[in-house]
Amino acid sequence: ASAWQAIDFADMQELTFQFESRHLAVLGRALEAVRHKSTSDITRGDFDLDEIAPDIAQLRDEVLHGRGIVVLKGLPVDHYCVADMERMFFGLGAHFGNAVSQSRMGDRIGHVVDASRMPHERGYRSARELSFHTDSNDVVMMLCLRAAVSGGMNRFVSSMAVYNELVKTAPHLLQSLFDGFPYHWRGEEPAGEPPITDYRVPVLSRRDGVISCVFLREFISMACDGLKAPLSAVQHEALERFQQIADDVDNVLNVRLAAGEA
Repeated sequence: ASAWQAIDFADMQELTFQFESRHLAVLGRALEAVRHKSTSDITRGDFDLDEIAPDIAQLRDEVLHGRGIVVLKGLPVDHYCVADMERMFFGLGAHFGNAVSQSRMGDRIGHVVDASRMPHERGYRSARELSFHTDSNDVVMMLCLRAAVSGGMNRFVSSMAVYNELVKTAPHLLQSLFDGFPYHWRGEEPAGEPPITDYRVPVLSRRDGVISCVFLREFISMACDGLKAPLSAVQHEALERFQQIADDVDNVLNVRLAAGEA
């Protein structure tokens, strides 16, 4: 199910879950119970969603074992302040997994703002277009509080669909992607680690019969420059072909979130 193409979907309704009044009532009561807490201190146990647990379990299963993407509609951004929406969204997220940071700022919930003047700023805090990449978490949740005046399009592609196309059309390139590449930490290396990994990070991995993907082309290029070790012709071709398949319009799902959608 995770190996989809955008052309597989007649419209976004196939990927959409609409929160009804009963869901919002449960979310509202759960929020009241955590209003005294800082957002990042909220746990799954604090945020009681038992009354809608079957729906949450179905959504989580779709994200982890199904298509890998769900659009949620109808979150009450017009009824609560930003701080309360943070608490509600964080509490909802706690039912999908454990919140972790993937930024040197240590934040487990971040705001999409334009801070491009800051050096080494995260991509989601800039005005530039982001190329296809994977984040380092298993699940990423994004909530729209206010739609962007311009831009703001989210683009998604299935790495499994990319893998399947490589198997069919360029199997000779797969080994380079499974072997992997050094990565530049971009200033976020853990204490004691070098700025560039002294090991290879696979683009594609297979474990227990499951294929997974880690792809950040920019960080690979930065590592090559830092190590003064250019890619081989086959490595370059493998990354280029991976990117080309990902960019194919038939594969790309465009999602422009409105306020209250996640």
